[in-house]
Amino acid sequence: MCSDKNIFVGFEKTSCDEGEFNFYSSAFKQEFVVSVELNYETEAYGPNEKQRETFVWFERSQNEIRRHLESVIFNIYCDSLPEIRSSWGIDADRYCPVLSDSSQIWSLLSKPKIGLLSEYADFFISFSASWDPEHGVTILFEDQKIKKIE
Repeated sequence: MCSDKNIFVGFEKTSCDEGEFNFYSSAFKQEFVVSVELNYETEAYGPNEKQRETFVWFERSQNEIRRHLESVIFNIYCDSLPEIRSSWGIDADRYCPVLSDSSQIWSLLSKPKIGLLSEYADFFISFSASWDPEHGVTILFEDQKIKKIE
């Protein structure tokens, strides 16, 4: 059943069948696709309370989260850069340039997505990454802390 009412304030529904919504993040200065994992037997009419609380935390903390992710992703990128660049060969400067500042990492990331989950983690943020277009970068959060980076 699809309701015309938005589940969260600030969301624009994109597909009620898939539980996806759009959310513009002022901190990230771009629109995220937000995917809500629904249990259709118990949560058919929207996200559960934990998912709502998680999103409220993200919305309130997005500036801090962005600063933290910038540092974490930049450090992982820099640590892996020699291996990444060698795998790209002559295209290395295009897909995995040497960066001098952590803020430059955002130019290599696109298509942000947030997933509000029920079991594996509270939520995740994922990005397509120029240096790894097949897998991108996914950051899993549990109890408002980074649980794992893939």
